Amino acid sequence: MVRLRKRALLPAGLRRAVRGWFDARYISRADHRQDIKDALWEVQTLGREVTALRAEVDKLREQVAKTGPEQAQVRRWDDAHRLAQETAVAMDQVLQNEVLLWQAVDRQATDGQSVDRQGADRQGTDRQSVDRQGADRQGTDRQSVDRQGADRQAADRQAVDRSSRSLA
Repeated sequence: MVRLRKRALLPAGLRRAVRGWFDARYISRADHRQDIKDALWEVQTLGREVTALRAEVDKLREQVAKTGPEQAQVRRWDDAHRLAQETAVAMDQVLQNEVLLWQAVDRQATDGQSVDRQGADRQGTDRQSVDRQGADRQGTDRQSVDRQGADRQAADRQAVDRSSRSLA
């Protein structure tokens, strides 16, 4: 490349002022080369740090993958889950039996039959109640089944009333 340069005579003060103005606005080639070297060094350093961090992350992921739950712990969790489900089923049965018991008590109170429970329970001589209990258990007597459903609804309403009164 050929440079065409015209030389003109300029006063030294003006020449210094123009060069000072250029030097203030632009950096020299040597400074520019040094800035590029510094930037390249920083990029390489950051690249090495990123590589080291990736290796550390991979190592930690491998450690996490190796430390799964032990088989004994898994078995204990499965047993606890099974026992919780069995307990829930048993509690449900107990609550259903309690509802049936209170329905029977309410039914006795509404029928107007006051039975000496201690004597009847000890001797087992109350044939009518024994026969009715057998029919209720088997569900063969249609009237008792219908009455049982109505009694359950009434008992449920009474239980709700009792609980709402106790909460108030």
